Amino acid sequence: MRAINCVFFFICSLVGVVRAYSIPGGYERVMFYYAYLMDCQLNGGTPKTIAVKCGKTPCTFDAFLRYIMKEPPATIDIFSKPYPAIPPLQETALAVIDNDLAGGVDPSHVHTDAVKNDKYEKLLNKVSDFVGGKYFSDTLPQELRDGGKQAMQRILVARKEAQHTSFFEKAPGSAYTPKYTEPKPSLYGIEYLKIDPKATVAANPGLEYKTFVTEWKAHIDEGHQGNINALSKQLELIDLSCT
Repeated sequence: MRAINCVFFFICSLVGVVRAYSIPGGYERVMFYYAYLMDCQLNGGTPKTIAVKCGKTPCTFDAFLRYIMKEPPATIDIFSKPYPAIPPLQETALAVIDNDLAGGVDPSHVHTDAVKNDKYEKLLNKVSDFVGGKYFSDTLPQELRDGGKQAMQRILVARKEAQHTSFFEKAPGSAYTPKYTEPKPSLYGIEYLKIDPKATVAANPGLEYKTFVTEWKAHIDEGHQGNINALSKQLELIDLSCT
């Protein structure tokens, strides 16, 4: 029975970690498509950088998502309006998450300057660079440019939250009772969960503050920090250029 409970706990923890990564992943898939739309519109309907082999004519969001996924389902029905329709950010990202479509992508299918085995962080940097670099292009619809910026903001905040919540979803953090700051902090007007170190230590008898800090530092080196830094850089450049 104990072995079964351990397996169950491991599976639940794994699901939690996957969920933490799939939430920003939903927004990232939409940002990738926004980059594709930008590329198409700037090059007469023929993209030069983003998903250049997606189709003979500009792909719908559904077709684009199938093209970039490592293991796509037979069909996808999220947003099928033809080019140049712009899928709504929030609604589309949540649909991607809810339909479990934020899994692995082939970087070489997303960006011409990427290879199949590139780290995802590297790909995200390339695409956010592309989107950020097109923000001030007057030939693109303002809705699309704003969508690209808002997608980066959503991804950054989602990854910041996932960085904090995922700490408690695998060892050693899974052994602790989590405590988050109250009220919730916000960035770009978006609230997110953030660990309260002192409250967490206080809620877990036997846990020393020094131990918690060491474990937390090891955790942030693993996943989201590189992506957070890259997105922060792009958004700072956009905001700096606006001033």
